[in-house]
Amino acid sequence: MGATELTPDERKSILVLHDAGLKLSAISEATHRSIGVCHKVIKMRDTPPKPSRRGKPKKVTERDKRSIIRAMSEAGSSAKSVKHSLNMNVSVRTVQRLCHNVPWLKFEKVRAGPELLPRHQMACKKWGDDHEGKTNAEWAAVLFSDEKKWNLDGPDGLQRRWIDTRRPDPVVVRRHSGGGSVMVWGGFSGTQKTRLKFFDCSVNSVEYIATLQEYLQPSFDPES
Repeated sequence: MGATELTPDERKSILVLHDAGLKLSAISEATHRSIGVCHKVIKMRDTPPKPSRRGKPKKVTERDKRSIIRAMSEAGSSAKSVKHSLNMNVSVRTVQRLCHNVPWLKFEKVRAGPELLPRHQMACKKWGDDHEGKTNAEWAAVLFSDEKKWNLDGPDGLQRRWIDTRRPDPVVVRRHSGGGSVMVWGGFSGTQKTRLKFFDCSVNSVEYIATLQEYLQPSFDPES
């Protein structure tokens, strides 16, 4: 014959004795119930009830979630491209909502620029080491120049992707100059600035040197 079912008072007594710091063996002896029964009562109290499922079943299983997160982390791509690559019957918005709930996935602008090889990185570091002691007055006499290109046949480096923040920042390698684009060059120092130069052709070394002679020297060399 099996043991009788626990009464509400017995369950309460087991929990009170457990909260008082008694061991399972002592609780079992005091309540005349087995150690296994006492342990089960305590475990049930400490385990939160599972939420009831209502509505339609989810289209995305736990396995699907892991596949989406893995693909997004490795590829650093858009929700639409991951959806199509995995051939999932879910909306792009569903993939986006899932990614928003992952702490290390961020939807950010991808840094664009020319590819930096190890020798370029070493040269950049050396330049910084050589100039870290310059004063504000010395920096004010330094000319900084740069160019910006707007691509007419593609993105302008404003792509946004889901990026795994645990990995190194990805860089989109772009062309430095070429067709189907508009490029603007300019320079400035702590006290002056150049006129803007708009390029209407592909930029080579000859064109670039001519730009420096025409736009840079008049601004920073009064005797030129």
